Amino acid sequence: MALALRRLGYAVSAVDVSLYACHPRLAARAGSGLTIHAIESLASLPFPNASMDGVVFLEILEHLTINPKPMWGELGRILRPGGPLFLTTPNFYRLGGAVVASCRRSGSCAGMAPECQSPTSWRSKRGHHWKEYSLQELRQYFAFLGWRITAADRFNYLPTQRVGSGS
Repeated sequence: MALALRRLGYAVSAVDVSLYACHPRLAARAGSGLTIHAIESLASLPFPNASMDGVVFLEILEHLTINPKPMWGELGRILRPGGPLFLTTPNFYRLGGAVVASCRRSGSCAGMAPECQSPTSWRSKRGHHWKEYSLQELRQYFAFLGWRITAADRFNYLPTQRVGSGS
């Protein structure tokens, strides 16, 4: 997404853990059009206060194995006043999410592997969803910053279940 936004003419500052930010193949793919800053923590970003016009945070939240409150504070610090945060994350309360949660509790479905459940890691080793959030929970986290959600929408990735699809 960062590279696509850059190609559309936006000034983009991307961040990722060093494993990915410094990976030669990924760096080559980005070329000279995008710099990816290696970070150790989402609670300490390498940008000045109010230096970002907006933040794009796509399909990341559910992978974090930390309390996200310090991260929200850091994103609030780097955003200019009134700057938007565009966030996408799966909805835990969709029917499929409830079925998966039930299976995880019973031990009959694949979920977060025990070796990935590190209390100090901010990213799981395998990319599993650590926690999926409801809209109410997101409203509570944003209230921590004094932010409000101005728009919320849902989208089903399964083509046969999309609202308004012709099939």
